[in-house]
Amino acid sequence: MDSDTKSKLKGASKIGTDSFEGYSCDIYKTSDANGEEQIEFWVSTDQKFPFTLKTVATDKLLGKVTTVDLENISLTANVADKLFLVPSSIKFAPPESQNQGKDTAPQAGTSAAPSTGTDTKP
Repeated sequence: MDSDTKSKLKGASKIGTDSFEGYSCDIYKTSDANGEEQIEFWVSTDQKFPFTLKTVATDKLLGKVTTVDLENISLTANVADKLFLVPSSIKFAPPESQNQGKDTAPQAGTSAAPSTGTDTKP
C-alpha cells in the first residue's frame, strides 16, 4: 500500500465498504484530538491501485466539509511522453543559501570577508 495512504490511516478505524468511481473501497474514519475535525478516507481495495480515492473532512468548529475526489481514473491509459517534459520557459536556479540575509558571525578559523585571491600583506 502507498506509504502516504498508510500514514493517513494511522489511528483510523474501518467503518465500512462501498464503491467509488467503479473501485471497491474500504472506508476509514479518524478525528483530531479534540474531535472537532473528522476525516473519512475511501481507500481502493484493488491491489494494483491501493490509494485513497476520496477524502471527506468535516470541520465542526468551522462548520465546513471539504471533499477531495479522484475522478476519471484509468490504470491502462496511454500517456504521451511529452506530458512529462519540462517546458523550455522554465529556468532552473541554484537554491539560495539558508544564511542569506541573516547576520551571522564567522566560525573560528574562518574569515568574515570572502577571499579575493590576492595577498594584501605589506
